[in-house]
Amino acid sequence: MERKVSPAILVGIVDISADGQQLLSALLFSLGCRIMTVDCQSDSGGAIAARIRGGAPQVVVWQLGPAHESSCEPLLSLLAAGTFGETSLVVVSPAPAETRAILANHDVLVLPAPYTPVTLMHAVAAAQAATRRDRITT
Repeated sequence: MERKVSPAILVGIVDISADGQQLLSALLFSLGCRIMTVDCQSDSGGAIAARIRGGAPQVVVWQLGPAHESSCEPLLSLLAAGTFGETSLVVVSPAPAETRAILANHDVLVLPAPYTPVTLMHAVAAAQAATRRDRITT
């Protein structure tokens, strides 16, 4: 069964690389998502948290960089602070096993990089479905 992303879904995009953020945004837009980019270079969490809370995306796709541990620090701080609330999180990682170990105590979906448009679509759809299930059961 093929999962489809709802055309109305709002996806927040976090990537330290402006080029990576533009590419990920264009790809998700072409898959029918509305896009909200999040500037992750301005600080280590304050602006990111405000943008996520204010924009209320249903799913956030967070692309980790090659400097794995340092690129996880802002994400871990935001997770500890409860910034994401009901927002589902897809973490794109060049080291998925390491990322799963670091984020083991958090409810996130880890997508190995590189990925295909189909695997990205499936990850966002799964995250969206998990968000809907949580809202229905609470």
